[in-house]
Amino acid sequence: MLTALAPDGPDGVLLQAWGNNIRHGAVPAADADYQAVREMIEAIQIPMKGNF
Repeated sequence: MLTALAPDGPDGVLLQAWGNNIRHGAVPAADADYQAVREMIEAIQIPMKGNF
């Protein structure tokens, strides 16, 4: 699990070879972190059979 890696500990050497967005570690996502995605999905009209 990415959240278990320790960038300042024994995993630091491994993580330095990774991209900037992940090399400093990760934090667990909460349900609230996805609210913006839910709102976007509700606002977008996705073509479906019968509405195009």
